Amino acid sequence: MDWYFNPYALVLFLCALATVWVAMYAWRQRALVGAAPALTLLGITIWSLGYAIATGVHDLSGRIFWAKVQHVGIALTPVAMVAFVLHYIGCEKWLTRRNLILLAAVPFVGLLLTWTNEAHHLIWAETRLRIVGSLALLDISYGPYFWFYLAYNYLVLLFSAAIFLLAALRAPHLQRRQATILLIGTLCPGVALLINFTGQSPLPGLDLAPLGYSLSGLVLAWGLFRYRLFDIAPVARNKVIENMIDSVIVLDTQRRIVDANPAMLQLIGRSAGEVIGRPVVDVLAGQLDLVERYRDVPEART
Repeated sequence: MDWYFNPYALVLFLCALATVWVAMYAWRQRALVGAAPALTLLGITIWSLGYAIATGVHDLSGRIFWAKVQHVGIALTPVAMVAFVLHYIGCEKWLTRRNLILLAAVPFVGLLLTWTNEAHHLIWAETRLRIVGSLALLDISYGPYFWFYLAYNYLVLLFSAAIFLLAALRAPHLQRRQATILLIGTLCPGVALLINFTGQSPLPGLDLAPLGYSLSGLVLAWGLFRYRLFDIAPVARNKVIENMIDSVIVLDTQRRIVDANPAMLQLIGRSAGEVIGRPVVDVLAGQLDLVERYRDVPEART
């Protein structure tokens, strides 16, 4: 099989390198955030790589084969994304075996129908290869299940965006910034899909969805470095803790401050922006005896 270089494939290859690196890091942090972020990024990587290779294959059968490969990532991404969102809002108890099977049913059937499309044409009713410069594009007439599958993916994106938007509006301090990053990452593929199916793509037949999802992965990478997105796990809290007169400070496993209620901030004379994400030994430098007294205990009152 001959493969022809094109700039769009290069962009997707570079994005895939970034997303697979972030996926590996997220996998190492799965004790804090679960496996879903890593699996979401893995799905995005497969999707991007599959399409990057497909755009350089100037043979219809080979081009369709790689289109089918990318559907492995297309099937994995929405399932993992919903699991990530549920874990993020503290509802991972909903991820029972039965619910996971129901959640994965539409993508799994879509993947199965894609790989057997020649027998029924429920995903692609008709495909034609079109070469534009070095790009191998498909002109496709879609089958009925494809539109059902597309609606499912859009519902997943809308659900995720709504959850992250609510978190961005309501969450305290650092968690608000993290939720905003996740919201931006969710909107990227949504915009790309919208451009695709409103006919606004700069080149007819060029699928922008892999790029949109890849940009989502890059946004997560930026959040990883800027706001320790996978290091500082969101902490569940409510109005009781926010308004209580007792001072409360919450640390992560690296002894960084991930939350502090207003009573604590008033006690130490700092703002939330000055303490969230910083090591407790730096923030409470004047009370090192207190830090040492409770260094190795999971819970303490004083």
